[in-house]
Amino acid sequence: MNNINSPNIFLIVLDTLREDYATPIIKELSRFGFITYQNTIATAPWTTPSHASMVTGLYPAFHGAHETKEKKDIRIKLEKHEFSFVNTLSDKGYKSFLLSPNIYVSPYFGFRGFNKFIDTSIPRILNEKDVEEFSKIIYKTNTKILPTIKAVLKEKHPRLFFKVFAGYSLKRLRWPKDKGAINTVHHLKDLLAVNSQETPLFVMINLLEVHEPYVKGENVSKLRESNRKGHVPSDRVTRRWQRRYPEQVEYLKDKLIEIMKLLEEFGLFDDSLIIVTSDHGQMLGEHGIIGHGTYLYDELLRVPLAIKYPENRKVIINEQEDTDYISLTKIKPLVIQAVHNDTIDDSILYSPTVFAESYGIPERIRPTNREEQEYVNSLEKYRIAVYTRGEKAIFNVTDWKFEHPKGLSNPEIKRSVIKFLEAVVSSRRLKSTTG
Repeated sequence: MNNINSPNIFLIVLDTLREDYATPIIKELSRFGFITYQNTIATAPWTTPSHASMVTGLYPAFHGAHETKEKKDIRIKLEKHEFSFVNTLSDKGYKSFLLSPNIYVSPYFGFRGFNKFIDTSIPRILNEKDVEEFSKIIYKTNTKILPTIKAVLKEKHPRLFFKVFAGYSLKRLRWPKDKGAINTVHHLKDLLAVNSQETPLFVMINLLEVHEPYVKGENVSKLRESNRKGHVPSDRVTRRWQRRYPEQVEYLKDKLIEIMKLLEEFGLFDDSLIIVTSDHGQMLGEHGIIGHGTYLYDELLRVPLAIKYPENRKVIINEQEDTDYISLTKIKPLVIQAVHNDTIDDSILYSPTVFAESYGIPERIRPTNREEQEYVNSLEKYRIAVYTRGEKAIFNVTDWKFEHPKGLSNPEIKRSVIKFLEAVVSSRRLKSTTG
């Protein structure tokens, strides 16, 4: 079922970009006619649950792709992919593509339904058969380079080994400044060149450039684990991150401009719905923390949102009030509205109250002493952040208390949290009764 009047849809996720560092990118996008929105809140402080919320329109408590004390890292997957709007677009005749260098945003982690997935972290020297073989190995080794190379040799693929070695040698020259953006631009150009404009397109892109690491040889896993154990990163590390992060934003801005110009070149820009946002932010030493995940600080939850609406649709732009919030769960209803209706009303984005969730630490941490164990235990709790009427609160569900602000007296915030949790309980009861 094709519909040539349906707008092309591009969802571009600038992984790890926090709102207060996004100004250079927002300024450039405004020159392309994008509308900028404020008070956009990620549903989680890390990749998998946040991306899952974008495509399903559900909070982590409802889509289930989140960490628990038992379920960590590569075991966290989107199982409820039937709720993804990718399936709706397929039913409407869309051809869909996922371009991502991030293994956590791939079919291996439940992001399915796309006609084609392109792993933009893989060197372009590899053909499709090579990529298929190599992707299976990458999944087994969790994308770590040396184990991956050893696995390729163990599988006795000499031709694949030499291709991988040559490709990654070239990649290392650009790493970590470029983490797949150059490949993304090339792949996007290729797929736009071969796909007929008579078939509407949905392209979801993840760009990883502002994600750590920021220098070659930096042991991010070690830094992260140390921080999760309660150790404050050194001033040298913090200053390096604070210096390199905005440099990466500038590089990402240039690549994003290239993507916009590509869409113009192929005549797809004007009648496309283009959504540019982020899945979460990044701690750069605030509160003694670097990286992301676990915590519910604004530096992790406030993300940029810019939208370019299609010219072949009537668009109603409402003035955003200071108390209007946007959850990333609202991307799905906006896309569905654009596909099904001749009019797009951006009021569908707004909510008086939005939430974010953390269920603890996404990775497996191994404390070495009592103090570290106690700190890890303090993090391994279910917490909810609620934003409403210009206020924010954090409720520790595990310990059943508001942690921020202390002595909270706002009854509306309390009612919002209770209502949210009641909906979670009802959803789980329904799931248990339906099998």
